Amino acid sequence: MKIFKNRAVAVLLCVLIVIASTLLSTNVKLGREADGVSDGFYKGVTYDGYKHPAISDQLNNICGAADGLASLVAKYGYDVVTLKQCSVELKSMLDQRSSAYTTVYAKFRELLDCIETLKLEYSGLGLSERDTSGVEQYFSTVSSASEVIGSAEYNDSVQQFKRSYLDRFPGSILAKLAGVDAPELFARA
Repeated sequence: MKIFKNRAVAVLLCVLIVIASTLLSTNVKLGREADGVSDGFYKGVTYDGYKHPAISDQLNNICGAADGLASLVAKYGYDVVTLKQCSVELKSMLDQRSSAYTTVYAKFRELLDCIETLKLEYSGLGLSERDTSGVEQYFSTVSSASEVIGSAEYNDSVQQFKRSYLDRFPGSILAKLAGVDAPELFARA
């Protein structure tokens, strides 16, 4: 125990304790802040004084519209396997909340591509007037939800977090050392 009575060892222990507590505090506080920003994907964000809707809610609206489209055009022989599969996979990702937002974004884009293909081809299916009206309403729902996603400001809140905490000294270094993960953008990687 004489080693602990040595002045150099005592100073070294104090320095190590200060560093460890700083990293722990950074991990807890900055990690909580980063998680709050990430939660905006599912809860919506308040940015520039305005409450923006959650991207996940809009993605669920698009999945619902895709399911409605699939049920309408399947009656006319249109192949809806890929459309249904994309919708199911996207809903599963949203329900599990474990997928990376870049993966969710890629599936969202794949689903939109299926819907766009259907939009180009549905007029040749010979839909009834009622079904045509339903298809157009579903397309309108997809369009509206996509516009809301485009203006949701989630990505701006992520960028603001990064500028405020992770792009400055000492936050940039402390965050890396403490293992704080930055919130993920809803975009391509």
